[in-house]
Amino acid sequence: EGDHSESFYIVCKGAVSLENAITQETCGPGGSFGEAGLLAMSETVSVTASCLETSLIQVLHRQVFLKGLASFPAEVEHFDHLAVKLLQSNDALNHVPILEGCSESFKMQLAPKCTTRLLRENECLVQKSSTRGRLCVIRSGSAVVEENRAARTDTKESQGSKSPFGRRLCKWDIVNADLVLGLVPLAPHNVIVENFCAVTEIQDTDFINILQSFPEEVPTLVSRLTGLWPMEVDQLP
Repeated sequence: EGDHSESFYIVCKGAVSLENAITQETCGPGGSFGEAGLLAMSETVSVTASCLETSLIQVLHRQVFLKGLASFPAEVEHFDHLAVKLLQSNDALNHVPILEGCSESFKMQLAPKCTTRLLRENECLVQKSSTRGRLCVIRSGSAVVEENRAARTDTKESQGSKSPFGRRLCKWDIVNADLVLGLVPLAPHNVIVENFCAVTEIQDTDFINILQSFPEEVPTLVSRLTGLWPMEVDQLP
């Protein structure tokens, strides 16, 4: 548990115990585990796998899997669907930093409005100067906030989490909060997928409509935004 893995495991013979602090189950012949790592939906393993007896296990690494998909592009949609289904089965909103401290009732209202989608390298997650958008939570992979090149000519890469192209956003980072909450009239930057990215999103109008029914959540959201976004939180309408 906690180790990095990009492999999928199939038990051909024997038995494997899959255990973490919450659950414990046994995986026998025909059983499998590790799909989240194979599909790049998780960077670390969520369970500890231990053989209960002498076992034969087949291992499929992500790089081999991707080479296979390249030869059978028609299968990509099938695995995209599996990846989205895997993410939607998780209680994502409880892990989002901006929603920590918010009531369960508020998050329960948001959950049905959330959708999950996959984006690939160089796809645009947020278009600069757009006036509307979605509040996005990165679930896996990473994206880059494209910053003004002229403003960065004298900067060093030591400034926080930087890529050569701008500020990098990773798992559980929020995208577009400044636009959705009215801190800026237009999206200030393009946000571009760096390699492969899964995001859970809620339309801005849905988020604001639900928030209007929970005014007591506004101070919590504002306090969570402090330091995360370049705009002053006292500008919140």
